[in-house]
Amino acid sequence: NITLKPGAYNLFALGTANGSAVAGFAQATVDPVGGFSWANVSLQSAFGVSGATVLNNTTGSILPVPATTYTLDAGGARFEFAQPAGAYAFTLPDGAFALNATVETREFGVSMNYTARADFTVDFSDQARELNFTKVHRYAVEFTYVEDKAPLAQGANITYNLTMRNTGTDNATFDLEPATGQGPSGWTFNPSLDNLTLEIGESKDFTVLINTSNQTRAGVNVLPLKASARNQTGDAGFVQLNVTTRQDWDIDVRQDVDAPADIGSQTNYFVAIENKGNGVDKVAITVSGLPPGYSVTLERGAPGSELELQPFRAERVLVALRRDAAAPPAQQGWPFIVDVRSVANQNNTTFGQATLKVAYADLRLGGDTNATRVTETGRGNLVETRSLTTPGFEGAAALAALLLILGASRRQRRRHP
Repeated sequence: NITLKPGAYNLFALGTANGSAVAGFAQATVDPVGGFSWANVSLQSAFGVSGATVLNNTTGSILPVPATTYTLDAGGARFEFAQPAGAYAFTLPDGAFALNATVETREFGVSMNYTARADFTVDFSDQARELNFTKVHRYAVEFTYVEDKAPLAQGANITYNLTMRNTGTDNATFDLEPATGQGPSGWTFNPSLDNLTLEIGESKDFTVLINTSNQTRAGVNVLPLKASARNQTGDAGFVQLNVTTRQDWDIDVRQDVDAPADIGSQTNYFVAIENKGNGVDKVAITVSGLPPGYSVTLERGAPGSELELQPFRAERVLVALRRDAAAPPAQQGWPFIVDVRSVANQNNTTFGQATLKVAYADLRLGGDTNATRVTETGRGNLVETRSLTTPGFEGAAALAALLLILGASRRQRRRHP
């Protein structure tokens, strides 16, 4: 009579009957609702299975296995039995069984696992069998290095001193290489050695020269280095080499090539703002030098709703120029300035500006231009091939033609009253 928590249990019973060993297995379920469960274990004749347990360690010495717990599988039921050092002994009914165990030792300062498994059938007789524990081979290394947290300029290099220790179970040669596709783009990796041969528990030093690229994001960049045991599958170990890149600040502002567009008394302009720095920046945009009676509205980026810029990318911003109804139209070509200043840079020294000129929708740029599109940084584009015209010139020409026609008509009426 035992008290158990609710759940399913495997039962093993061992005893004697008429001076002979008997044993049996059964399963029982403890129901929390009923609170009490009956389980019948059918006993039958049992026989001894026993033997010595030894392991052949790394140096070739044959040693008794330390005391450990063995797992016995019997027809879907699993039992655990503690056994003394150097031997095991079970009394079991007839049937098929699987016996296994694992022990841990420490050799050369490294943890070693030895395991044994035996499948056998008890067929109405005692059995004696020796269990030989064999080593579980594991190839592993451990890296140590001191991270340099001083920020580096883009394109700079750094040399790290590393120590690699063999924490596996065997002597081995380990090949060194960066993890494929996981390092920053454009970086190069030059270890002083391509491989290291290490005995169990042995450590060796080597260096790694890391060359960064000229377009590296600010912050901590990681170069994973891996070691692989030669002629073995899988990786033996990794280390992440951290390199801190300082943040550089630079902003480029230019007018986008799209021609201004008039909507009533409003003219829309576009400016391209490129973050040429290597970190996330946030900028505020202001406009100055407007003609009298004019104002602007920014699509985004005005002080208080600053524009966030990812490194090495550009954003296009709409600048809407509006004229007050009572104000006279500004002279064609009146310059006004779009200023862009970083608010993320604590020194507040990063800024850029573009000068825009008052233009009207029916004015077109002619020929080639050095302006650039946001999506085509640094490339010139053909914008418009039509010749430059002005509304005043076209209106004057039309009026002159009309006056000539009217004058001719009057002269004709005078000749023919």
